[in-house]
Amino acid sequence: NVASQNLTISGSLGTEAVHVSDNDSARDVAATVNNVSNETGVTATAVTFAQLTVDATGAQSFDLKGKNTSSAETISANITDVSDLTELADAVNAKAASTGIYAELSDDKATITLKNSDGYDINLNWNAGDMAVRGVESDGETVTGSAVANLATGSTDVSVGGNLTFNAEKSYSVVTSVAGTISTGTAT
Repeated sequence: NVASQNLTISGSLGTEAVHVSDNDSARDVAATVNNVSNETGVTATAVTFAQLTVDATGAQSFDLKGKNTSSAETISANITDVSDLTELADAVNAKAASTGIYAELSDDKATITLKNSDGYDINLNWNAGDMAVRGVESDGETVTGSAVANLATGSTDVSVGGNLTFNAEKSYSVVTSVAGTISTGTAT
């Protein structure tokens, strides 16, 4: 989900440059940053959230990948009421040991928030149904981007990239060589 680039990480212990490869997940980028944390004093954490809604009753099915990067798990449920996605959330949670992705229902049960605590990308490939997915910021609540409507069965493959949070006890900066690809800045 990111372009190949270099990150210059400056913290209280020093400055290091690291390379991020094309399509690295947030998990990969966090691991790269953490590999030099003893030299910089800067660490990173990663988490991925996606919001899922269903627009029509009936069979809903998609293939789901998270930590299972090579072999998808098929998630299926029959939705009788688009304002109660309990069956779909239960189907996602039944495969969580394999995918690392957990589903949490909103209070009104009309929205599912998918979460991977390690920062793996959340990949969904539709088989049947009428669903939409959107990315969610690291707070787990703020929706980002436009909804991706999935009206055509089997024709939509969606990947939601994760969020990075940089941490340090003292002032730090993270600067990228490719503008607009990773949010960077300085904090104290």
